This record gives sequence, structure tokens and C-alpha cells, in this order.
Amino acid sequence: MRDARGSATPSAQTILAEVGGAILGGILGAVVIGGAIYLVAGLLFAQQLGMGLLTVGVLGASFGFGVGAGLGTALVGRAFQQGGNLWLAPVAGGLSAAVALFGMRLLNLGGLGELLIVGLLLPLVVVVVVYNLQIRR
Repeated sequence: MRDARGSATPSAQTILAEVGGAILGGILGAVVIGGAIYLVAGLLFAQQLGMGLLTVGVLGASFGFGVGAGLGTALVGRAFQQGGNLWLAPVAGGLSAAVALFGMRLLNLGGLGELLIVGLLLPLVVVVVVYNLQIRR
């Protein structure tokens, strides 16, 4: 079943390619967005927020990974002519990373390893699912 936006149900190959795009986009987003957050917030506001530079760097890189994963998924989905929301995936990726990291931190669940695993895996799942949601109007 096809509509004007592309295939209604993505194939396994398309999903796998979107996950690969999410990983690559996430790495690039972590470097670019995470680096920008580290420079701006870390060097200017970290002491006022009561955070160390490592904490700001990890949170910024995780947020950047979520946004980059969303962009990577959306770009690969577009290349495969898979209909999806180009802007909802990066927003959902960034929000899911932020919610996971701050939620685990506030609830004091796990150490840095668990925090990074959840903060990186959750956005990967969320962006692929959210991008492939078919919003009917």
C-alpha cells in the first residue's frame, strides 16, 4: 500500500539502513552539537549551574547524539523514499535523550555506564519509530 509520502510499511532493509543512518548521524551530532554545548554552557555556565565540565560534556554529547540520530534517520528514510516526518525525528531524539539522562540522574539510577547506555540506545529506538509513524490528517 503506497501513498503520496512513500511506502506505508518500511521493509527490514529500510529499517536497518535507518538505524545505520541514526548511528552515523548520532556520532556526528554528538561531536558537533555536543561540542557546541560544551563550549558555550561548559565554559560559561558550568560553575553557576553546579556542574563539572565532564557532566556538561556528557549531557551535551548525549543530546547531540539524539538530535543527530533523528537527522540521520530522516535523511536515510528520504533517500529510500520512505514517508516520514523530517523534523519530528530529531526533536524526539533530543527529547528522549534529555528525558532519559535527566530522569536517570534525578532518580539516581545506575552509574555513568548505565546512563550512557540508556542515553544512547533509547534515542536510536525512538527516532526510528517516530520517523516511521504515519500521521494521518
